[in-house]
Amino acid sequence: MSQEATAIDLSEFQADILAIPEDVHLFLGGGRGGGKTQVLPFIVFRHCMQYGEHAKVEIFRRQWRDLAQLKDLFISVFAMLLQDRDVRKYWNKAESKWTLPNGATVEFSQCDTREDYERHHGKSYSMLIFEELPSWDNPLLFDRLRSTLRQPNTIRRIICTGNPGGVGHGWVYEAFAKHHREGERISTFVEKTTGEIFAYVHSTLADNPFLPPSYRRQIDAMSERDPALAEAWITGSWTIMSGNYFATVLSTQRNKTKPWLETWGDRPFWSFVIGYDHGTSAPCAFTLIAIANENCRGGDGTHYPRDSVVLIDELHSAQQEHPNKGQGWPIEEIAERAIEWLERRDLAPRAIADDACFADHGTTSIASVFSQYGVRLLPAQKGGRVAGWTILRDLMAKAEPAQHRVDPAFYYASNCVYFEECAFAAKNDDRNREDLDTDTADHVLDSLRYGLVWALRPENYVYVTSAPWAASTVKVDKRQIDDPKYRERLRQRRTVVDLSSATMVKPTAPTKPKKLPTSMSGVEPTQFS
Repeated sequence: MSQEATAIDLSEFQADILAIPEDVHLFLGGGRGGGKTQVLPFIVFRHCMQYGEHAKVEIFRRQWRDLAQLKDLFISVFAMLLQDRDVRKYWNKAESKWTLPNGATVEFSQCDTREDYERHHGKSYSMLIFEELPSWDNPLLFDRLRSTLRQPNTIRRIICTGNPGGVGHGWVYEAFAKHHREGERISTFVEKTTGEIFAYVHSTLADNPFLPPSYRRQIDAMSERDPALAEAWITGSWTIMSGNYFATVLSTQRNKTKPWLETWGDRPFWSFVIGYDHGTSAPCAFTLIAIANENCRGGDGTHYPRDSVVLIDELHSAQQEHPNKGQGWPIEEIAERAIEWLERRDLAPRAIADDACFADHGTTSIASVFSQYGVRLLPAQKGGRVAGWTILRDLMAKAEPAQHRVDPAFYYASNCVYFEECAFAAKNDDRNREDLDTDTADHVLDSLRYGLVWALRPENYVYVTSAPWAASTVKVDKRQIDDPKYRERLRQRRTVVDLSSATMVKPTAPTKPKKLPTSMSGVEPTQFS
């Protein structure tokens, strides 16, 4: 293989990739034009020659149209390596599949939906290649397809390529690109969830001596429209903020926690706020967030600093394969599902909703209709979108693993799958880079923002003891109740109000009005349990 590679003039960057041991998975990242895709046929050919009929290679892209050039590349390289001009006799166009003389197979597939994945479920592959991984807006299909990497009698391998930007920038950065160490071409790391070894291989335009000068000029021309993305493509930097809205602040390692399904931890020291974003053709979404009143233990058994915010559950109507499309639930069904969902948590059906839900459109408001079915909505009084996103992003950035938590931060439970999918697919608005693009699936994010901003408003710093939020019905450990220090802390906590009536009782207004904070530091959290 090395003689063939020398004969066809591989670049130094491509030769370094071929020298990486087979038992190391690869992510070929960095900037555009480095020659990442061009080295793939050589890796695949070597694998096929080594393992013969046991070699089962599957190459994925999100869309069929993007596979055309890749197929042509494999045809030209395989013809060269096999020294056979009639190499197309090994190619099955109907199945998009190579069957080489020794029985090895190389197949090209689109994978964009769960139905696409089902066609591979149950099969066994020796090598999986994901071209342009950031074109997938979330890691769900990638994770599912990894279960097919189980072909015996081979060294099994995953190879991914990708450039900064794209809808999946955030999750790809978190999974792979963040492990790149400045100044290193090859940075190895151990994947925490599996213990397998990956290598992030960094490239720039300078690593490909075969590129025509016109290619660099095309990227330079784009810099006027999107200078951040142009710089990322040239330098290969994944930390430049372009593409995913939460790319540099949201992390599955730092922000994600275990589910709060069986226990609430030190529940008397937590307050609970429910946000709601309405939709019928678009999804509706409820989010349940917990806010720590003290340094205390959460439902996942770990410690949280005071004022920490944890998204612990969600309820939504999004279609499984189309996160931006709703299932058409009428308000009656939404209310029934919400009541059942909240009763399991010992919480009453009241939520903080978009101010638009209270607008009278000639007949009645959305909030009034909800009230007829037993769900009371309260206006979020949310203010500017960017201000709300700024608070959320600031909290996300402060998250730390459980053993290192000091400052209040934002966390989410692993059962909040819809939130994770939408957050890692969220994009910047091209017209206002500080805002989130409303064309993406932002419904669960809006719901979270409504509840969080409402919780931070000074007039809502109250502790609810009445039935609507079921704080008074919480069962606590008798040893805690018998502790005098514990009882004194409860007594001194917050202003007590009764929300069982239709009129909210508010605490005395402060002498000076408070401004909406930009973070949770030093702010009394909402006592809306």
